[in-house]
Amino acid sequence: MKNKGGFGLIEIIVAVAMFVILFGAGGMNVVGSFKLNRFGVENTKADFLAREGIEAVRSIKKRSFDSLVNGNYALDRSSGNWELATGIENIDGYSREIRIEDGLRDGSGNISSSGTADSNLKKISSRVWWNFGINRNLDVGYTAYLSNWEKSIQSKKRGMLAYGDGGTSNDSIKYRIIDEEGNWSAVATAADVDTGSTNKAARLLKIYNSPINNNKIILSKHFNGSTQFIYGQVYNGTNFGNVNLIGQINGTNYLGNEIMDGTFLENGDFMVVYSDNSTTPKFKIWNGTSWSGSMSTQNIKGVPESIVVRARPGTNEVMAVIFDQGLDTNSLYFNGGSYTQANWTWHKEHASGSPADLKKMVDFDWSSSNSNIGTMIFSNTPSDSSLTFRVFTADNTGDGSWSVAGNSSNQAGRLGGMSVVAAGNLGNFLGCDKDNSSAIYCYESDLSGSIGSPFILGNSTIEDNMSFGIGFESASSEGLVVYSDNSTTAKYRTYDATTNSFSGELSYGTAVSARVRSVVVKSAPGNDDIMVVTGDDNNDIYTRVWDGANNGFYSSGGYAFQAQGVNGSSGGESWYDFEWEN
Repeated sequence: MKNKGGFGLIEIIVAVAMFVILFGAGGMNVVGSFKLNRFGVENTKADFLAREGIEAVRSIKKRSFDSLVNGNYALDRSSGNWELATGIENIDGYSREIRIEDGLRDGSGNISSSGTADSNLKKISSRVWWNFGINRNLDVGYTAYLSNWEKSIQSKKRGMLAYGDGGTSNDSIKYRIIDEEGNWSAVATAADVDTGSTNKAARLLKIYNSPINNNKIILSKHFNGSTQFIYGQVYNGTNFGNVNLIGQINGTNYLGNEIMDGTFLENGDFMVVYSDNSTTPKFKIWNGTSWSGSMSTQNIKGVPESIVVRARPGTNEVMAVIFDQGLDTNSLYFNGGSYTQANWTWHKEHASGSPADLKKMVDFDWSSSNSNIGTMIFSNTPSDSSLTFRVFTADNTGDGSWSVAGNSSNQAGRLGGMSVVAAGNLGNFLGCDKDNSSAIYCYESDLSGSIGSPFILGNSTIEDNMSFGIGFESASSEGLVVYSDNSTTAKYRTYDATTNSFSGELSYGTAVSARVRSVVVKSAPGNDDIMVVTGDDNNDIYTRVWDGANNGFYSSGGYAFQAQGVNGSSGGESWYDFEWEN
């Protein structure tokens, strides 16, 4: 019998069976296709995260190869820059870990899985893993080798050493140039500051290098027994000339104090700020052709005793920090405009007391990684044993503001002569001072002004201004502090800014004829060499260069230990200086 209205029972059963068979096959294809598509999406993201890990470490390496310390890390970007952090990252269901290991080289110098560790090579592994399903974890990984190639190809620099050579009775200034191969020129004589007399002995000397040409300027303070004279003279690449009497002060006080300082501006002009024994510091400009007349900054209500001047990198703006005879600390800021008093701002009197008046009781430096940030160190009270740090932030409109002051922990003795230096390419700061028991304390401070724990470097009975000096390798975060321990052999320690740690005390290696009394340390721009000049109680000076590429002092050639001037004014005065060319 036929059912004229539809399918028969058998036809329905056959149709259902065929549907189930066909749907099952198609359904499996659909599910398989879905899983394949999901794997592709998730694997692509994991692959991206693993590659990103390598590139992040590459970015960190560009800022500081020395920050690539062996270990397992997460990555953090909360500061705006990639940084290494502890733990494992969790990123939307994915986990990422960075592993840093020493790079190895075989006997032929090729990168290898076994061999000798290369201190300028790191193996970087970036691994990402995720849960793809029940009991199924997948992972993606990449490996790269990063080398410190910038360190190995750094070009050597020329530099100039200048020093007083007339004892306490003659105004002679000598200089020598060291070339890129480490060869010293013959001793030459700078310009005669006063052709009408010879009795103005050089008691203080500073040298500055132009950022745009081979010009240099020497500022020197001379004393004839009753009057102090400040002179400026210009080196044109061949010889010195264009002598200018910057200013003078009657009296015998503060002979060893830095009552003048200068800086080259971005436009090539040179600015000197100095004391004329009034409460308003003065300034002059060398414009490449001539010296300007004397101009006024702002009244700081005290006669300057120590002056530190630093142009903000890449600008014509200038910070001047000043310690005055009333034991007060002040700051003046030049906005980079025309050379008038109106373009100077007296920000504030930062402190109104200090434990000492014949020492360098203030210093300032701009960060090497952020040109808007600078740090000043100073003292607060006559019995102060805590070093004060204050951060200045430029606003890019010709001014800026100071942070709240931060204080170090208390030292055993009252504060003494002090120095602060930007910590290489890391950008933090290292501030050190020598207290009245002659112990040298150092503290690290970051860009926010946070101050680390103290380190005690050495101790001596020398209470002169600067029997220590600080320098940082320009292409890394490694520092060097050289100091006197009251013996005939200088001592030094290396400093790692990434871990905020000092090495043990090391010997300079070569004894001099008398007790080491003073130290000047100057970092070469663009490479990791550091010039060290030491003076002794016989008023002799010596040079030696730190080889940052190999983490030790040069032992041969002109960069090795060299005896230089032998007729300075006083072992405790800064009658010599050195400056590298850019």
